[in-house]
Amino acid sequence: MIIVPPSLAYFRLGRFRVWLPVIIVWPVLAALELLLAPIALAAGAIIMPWNRKKGKLVMAAIPKAMEIFALTRGMELDVAAADKTRIVLRLL
Repeated sequence: MIIVPPSLAYFRLGRFRVWLPVIIVWPVLAALELLLAPIALAAGAIIMPWNRKKGKLVMAAIPKAMEIFALTRGMELDVAAADKTRIVLRLL
């Protein structure tokens, strides 16, 4: 099953509204993942002899972080303050 990350974000703060193309951030996140993956694997391999469970957790940290980002598709955050200021964030 392929999980597709959000491609657009709708942000509203009071009367100010903007659509942000989140798809532009994908290559940056992919490059960051490629840079951090070997570090996480090495750290997990170093920790593994002393604590196998924590070593596996460290090795899985980068892929799980990317999976959490991908699962935010469809998230909606709607906050209303007492002075009727409203903040809305939707990830599509």
